[in-house]
Amino acid sequence: MSRKKSVGIVLLNVLIITFFSGLLILKNMYPDGPQVWLDVPGLNGKVSVYKDAYGIPHIFAENISDLYFAQGYIQAEDRLFQMDLMRRAGHGTLAEIFGADLVSSDLYFRAIGIPRSAALAYQALLASDPQTINRLQRYVDGVNFYLSHHRGNLPLEYTLLELNGLLGYRVPDFEVTDIIGMGKIMAALLSIDEMYTEINRYKLIKTFGWENATQIFPLEVFKDHPIDLTFPNMTTLEYVGVGEITDLSPNGEVVNDLPSIPLQSNILAGLFKGMRLGGAGSNNWVIAGSKTVSGYSLLANDPHLELTSPSIWHQYHLYSADVGLNVTGVTLPLAPGIIIGHNEHIAWGVTTTFMDDLDTYSLKESPDGTQYLYDGDWKDFEFEEGVIPVFGAESRSYRIKIAPDFGPLLNVDGYKVTMKWAAANASNLISAVEKLDLARNYAEFKDAIRYWDSPSQNFVYADLDGIIAFWAPGKFPIRENDYGIVPTNGSTGNFDWVDYVQFEDYPHYDNIDNQDRWYFVTANARVVNASYNATYLSGAFDRTFRRDRITELIESKANDADKMTFDEMNEIQADILSLPARTLMKNVTDSLTDFTSDEKALLTNWDYNMAGDSPAGTVWHDFFERFINYTFSDEYQSYTSPLGPYFPTWDTVVNMILTDCSSSFYAHYWFDNVSTTGASETETMGNIIRKAMRDTFDELEAKTGSPSYSDWNWSKFQTIRWRHEMGDQLEGALEFLNNGPFPWHSDTDCVENGDANWRPSMHFICQVSPGMMTASLVNGPGENGNVMGLNYRSQVDLYLYHQYHYMPFTTQDVLGNTTLWAQFLP
Repeated sequence: MSRKKSVGIVLLNVLIITFFSGLLILKNMYPDGPQVWLDVPGLNGKVSVYKDAYGIPHIFAENISDLYFAQGYIQAEDRLFQMDLMRRAGHGTLAEIFGADLVSSDLYFRAIGIPRSAALAYQALLASDPQTINRLQRYVDGVNFYLSHHRGNLPLEYTLLELNGLLGYRVPDFEVTDIIGMGKIMAALLSIDEMYTEINRYKLIKTFGWENATQIFPLEVFKDHPIDLTFPNMTTLEYVGVGEITDLSPNGEVVNDLPSIPLQSNILAGLFKGMRLGGAGSNNWVIAGSKTVSGYSLLANDPHLELTSPSIWHQYHLYSADVGLNVTGVTLPLAPGIIIGHNEHIAWGVTTTFMDDLDTYSLKESPDGTQYLYDGDWKDFEFEEGVIPVFGAESRSYRIKIAPDFGPLLNVDGYKVTMKWAAANASNLISAVEKLDLARNYAEFKDAIRYWDSPSQNFVYADLDGIIAFWAPGKFPIRENDYGIVPTNGSTGNFDWVDYVQFEDYPHYDNIDNQDRWYFVTANARVVNASYNATYLSGAFDRTFRRDRITELIESKANDADKMTFDEMNEIQADILSLPARTLMKNVTDSLTDFTSDEKALLTNWDYNMAGDSPAGTVWHDFFERFINYTFSDEYQSYTSPLGPYFPTWDTVVNMILTDCSSSFYAHYWFDNVSTTGASETETMGNIIRKAMRDTFDELEAKTGSPSYSDWNWSKFQTIRWRHEMGDQLEGALEFLNNGPFPWHSDTDCVENGDANWRPSMHFICQVSPGMMTASLVNGPGENGNVMGLNYRSQVDLYLYHQYHYMPFTTQDVLGNTTLWAQFLP
């Protein structure tokens, strides 16, 4: 019997015992009465913690130092294992507890410099803001205080690790650099995908030529369609630095002891998949009180990440009397304070910008590999050496080569590049969060986000003064002679970053300077037009369908005749209309010349909603993906990466279908199947549409075993599942750690965004009125990270049926809707 199977049998036996002793475990974890701790180290006053029916902590402290301590304690109580994984990812030590499968992940995070940049940020923060360091230390003290008193009663995951052979494991104490490393992990997971994008653009240019490749990642506006793909300061499709693109030749050399990082891969090797590269997005918007029934501004936010058990978000209400802090919302594991939410004066929400703060370069090296050429001079590489401990195997030594003017050398899909990344430097992100939580007006909000650097985020804002705004803070490089969209020759010195965009030039709008603007929407799409010239921002903004649909709904619900309600904000977040389907359907069905009337009617009678009971939604989804594959796969045979989320962009494909292709470039190049020959075998768009749709109908009938459309409902193919980091291990024996699967709906271009891997991770709506009484949030699957806990999955139904729980906020409201959970006394 294999070791894996034998461990699984032992595990199942232990699980039976575990469930029979569940009541005892719950009693130990969750006593009936309040927990009282005396002689808490360094505590200056009393701290009271209340929890509501969903297990959400409301922490009331007399001073902010004690508040941070209590938040650290409570977060460790609810999310210790998740925090431990985040900390280990930041340090590159996941393999120490999970084994050899995670070595590549540890090498990756060490190579791109997460531990190095976290150490730099710590030293910079220590010098510039020692008060914040002290408060972070109090948070860490709270985490470690919990750990010291519960080492004999740790979450179930640690028992499972012991059963897998990790005997005698002792969870290390936490440090302040772990918190800073968490911010760096977020920056990497939200922006470092640009490294793969640049390599992909390079390969497309080398394979198909500049003109052909830019049809797949277009660099100018499609003037006959409102999708804005303008690159600032770019008037033609000629890349300014095209002559300087370095001839990157694939090589077999392993750079920095790293295996080649394949494009579109999940580097985390099947574990810790909470925020996969490329698996991120979000919606947020804000509406001025002049267009709402209540007369107060409304704000909404739903960040899109891969669903995890527990959620990547952790909800809190934090109160500190000494500094006037009263804030509620969500934060991340190992992140003190509140990242998204509201206080007594303002509310805010965030989405990722997909701004380009990373460039890749090739460097000419000396024969012995110890130096690189830079602007006419030979400069020394720096070398970092270390050892990665590996559970069940020998430790792995590594050596990282770093070019000080750029960054580490990496082997990306067989290409040797160095990476220059804004987040590799010191960061003030922690200071920004604290200032944001305390902000009382628009001026203080702006002062807070001055410190927000990487990852760049789109903020929407509203306050009690009626001001609404949008800001996109971040570290946006100003490049010399270049847009940074492909790898360039770093040795020439011609493509340096000369500065970063100043705060006043960050993309922003408000209803003070823009009196006619009564709403702002972001959904990861372009947030500036062609007139923005502070710098080139990005060539990787998300497609515009969600943004355009939200805008359409806002303008239809809040107009001269009607005004927006709180419930209608919920309706917008739950919207599942496919804008690409509605936009393209006539073009598609006009091509279905040999299809039956029933087949056409299935599509023409559809309301374009990707509902769970919609067979037309299933047909559309399968057809569109098949259409993309049939259009490009023949050309891509000479391109070494598979079709994926990079190129072609869906915006491109939509415009290809909308355009009259009879005499266009598309018809002669992409639609024609290069594997067929002869003039009579020159395929057109109509040929591809018909073939893709016919194969879709045939495949669905074969897959379901039924010709009846009623058996093709979308929910049979689209499910939702909150996945635990260990939930799929040991041949499914740990499935109970997951939540789901459940039948679902929507797709990647609906407002309620979702595909097989990632969806809205939480929903937040706030009416910005005195007392902030009308604020709702759902954070599926639940607040608690302990599988035996009372609130491990208590918000699943709320999420599935798009319901909310309101957020008690005033002291009277909190005391009327919560139970005293713990008190910390000096």
